[in-house]
Amino acid sequence: MRERFQDLKPLLDIGSDGVRMIGILGMGGCGKTTLASSVYMDISKHFQGHCFIENVREKTRWYGLKSVQKEILTALFKKKTEAIRYDGYSYDHDHDHSSHFSEIVSKMKKLRLLSKAVCCDSDANASGPNFLSNELRYIHWESYPASPFPQSFQLMKLVVLKLWGSMQKEVWKGYKQLPCLKVLQLKYMWELLNTPDLEGLHRLQKLTLSSCKELEEIHQSLGNHKYLEYVSVSECPKLRMFPDIIHMENLKTLEIKDCFLKDGEIPSGIGELSNLEELSLCGNDFSRLDFHISQLTRLKVLNLSNCVKLLELPELPSNSSILKADYCNSLTTVGDCHINCRQLCNVSLMGGGIINDGGKLLQSMLKGNVIDNGPILLRLKGLDVLKEFTPLLRGRRCRLQLPENWGNDHCGFLICAVLPNYFHWGDPERIIIRHVTSGMDFEDDVVWEESDGDGDKHTFVYYISFASMRDAIWWGKTYKALEFNIEDYRCCGFGVRLVSKRSRNAQTETSTYSSGYTSRLEIVDNLESALTVSLSFDDKLP
Repeated sequence: MRERFQDLKPLLDIGSDGVRMIGILGMGGCGKTTLASSVYMDISKHFQGHCFIENVREKTRWYGLKSVQKEILTALFKKKTEAIRYDGYSYDHDHDHSSHFSEIVSKMKKLRLLSKAVCCDSDANASGPNFLSNELRYIHWESYPASPFPQSFQLMKLVVLKLWGSMQKEVWKGYKQLPCLKVLQLKYMWELLNTPDLEGLHRLQKLTLSSCKELEEIHQSLGNHKYLEYVSVSECPKLRMFPDIIHMENLKTLEIKDCFLKDGEIPSGIGELSNLEELSLCGNDFSRLDFHISQLTRLKVLNLSNCVKLLELPELPSNSSILKADYCNSLTTVGDCHINCRQLCNVSLMGGGIINDGGKLLQSMLKGNVIDNGPILLRLKGLDVLKEFTPLLRGRRCRLQLPENWGNDHCGFLICAVLPNYFHWGDPERIIIRHVTSGMDFEDDVVWEESDGDGDKHTFVYYISFASMRDAIWWGKTYKALEFNIEDYRCCGFGVRLVSKRSRNAQTETSTYSSGYTSRLEIVDNLESALTVSLSFDDKLP
């Protein structure tokens, strides 16, 4: 064993940069673990943090890799770090749990990680900690008392600060240096009137303000942050104006949701955020955007849902992938929002006004660059798209007669389903495709009529490319007819047609920028006689 130890130790090259991995091979019982343990005991003194984990393969197999990661982190924290975490639910009003927790925290002089995630009512009379460690890197404190942070708390090493349900009226006074803070999250701050001065947060990357019902003003210093990548402001009904954000050149995600902002109150500087990828302005009261977003060439996701006064959609940038404008009651047209967009693959205009020009939107999507691989989804209230399908059949099944050379002259199937207003459109759709043998007739098919079904009608259109099905056992270009079934029993009208290559190649342009968004088509059942596919469309980027 000693000889093996002496051979192994130099291979580790202690003191060199980077990571070194050494494998010890041998039959069971030959002393591999003993050798590794001996080396660990000898070299651990050279490292600030260290731990020895046995039986990694078995633990990973039975409990998963995360359990091993947790064991490593727990061991490291116990050796070098003070940490406290309290999770639970407290409705015991006879005991002041918040003050007791503050007393415990006040005694931890080297505390680096603090997490208090407990559901309880904020007590205005509860006392906060009289001391917080200046070594703190992470704070997540739910129901922090109304008292301010201790004056001795410098926050100089703090990286993450999350305050939920606090009764504080201000987080800190005036200018404060937090040179390491990257994440600031303020949620359910019932008494917060203004955000703190953010000027000293030079490395701030992510800011979240949510359900701050009394918040009236966001400090103007927000607009000076060049490192911010994510800003989310939601459910702050008293917020009337947003600071100038024109200098936030690295911002990728901006959400201003459910704040009921009116015309002129949405920051016009959004149109200058050249790196913006996701923009959500849902739940506001503006009728139109008074700035242009068409020049935001990296914008992929636009969400305007629940803007009940919205009259028109803005012109989309060329690389937009996702457009959502659900429950926009005043919206009845898509206009020319899509005219220059060549990456659009997921559009949802559900639950609001009846869209009377959905057909031209569908045609524009089919001429885009994403059609080669697909899939594509269009969801909207109204029946204008149905003229693309002749005939549409009653029920949730239809058959498609295939022309000669269909697999070479066409690029995919376009599937249409009519569904009621109460349909839950977040669920993946499953569609079964079967080969129809010769001799089967189509006489039992009944043409769908607008009177079929109950309530408001919504149209769902799915595009499935041939390329996405070429690896299926079922796939074959020699078929003469196919039968399609949608599994949702609420479907009252159903139709399928082929998409011609010639009709879309004439206007397709080559894109120099990838949208980064990919819809998912999963082959659930891959049989010789039938193919079942599941279509799912996220409203966020991966």
